[in-house]
Amino acid sequence: MRNSKKAQALADKCAKEHGFFCASYRGCSAEELVYVPLNSNSENNPTIPTYILIHDNETEYVQGIEYVDVLDGVKIRNFKNGHRIFNTLYRRFQEKNFECDNEESEEYSIVVSQLGPKKPWINKSILYDYLEIAERLGMKVELNPNRKESIDDEGNWMYHVELRNL
Repeated sequence: MRNSKKAQALADKCAKEHGFFCASYRGCSAEELVYVPLNSNSENNPTIPTYILIHDNETEYVQGIEYVDVLDGVKIRNFKNGHRIFNTLYRRFQEKNFECDNEESEEYSIVVSQLGPKKPWINKSILYDYLEIAERLGMKVELNPNRKESIDDEGNWMYHVELRNL
């Protein structure tokens, strides 16, 4: 099976029925597509395995530790669209010598979050996932400091991603 707009719409609908913002495609096996339901704020995403499975245009919402093996045998996708979006932002600020105005400050913080010798502010797969969702839904991405755990064990600030309307 392959991801499609129809399958994405089914997964998004199922995610909304269960109180989430949307669904993100994770991968596929020969029989089913696997999505992960996400909130508009990455800090509030579920910490236990939660999936939306699509098989023959039927959706199934599964949650719990017993579903930890759902991804076994699933070809996990790469985040090439999110990577492409990030590289576009990076090139734009590289051309400007990493200077920005107030309107560009959110995009600038996204680029800066992945640079430098220190650990990135946010996991790349989460960032790329949310960049793809923002592009698909016509929204923008914002990085904000975590409210729950603001500093990690090494003294680095921890951030989360939020989707905002344009």
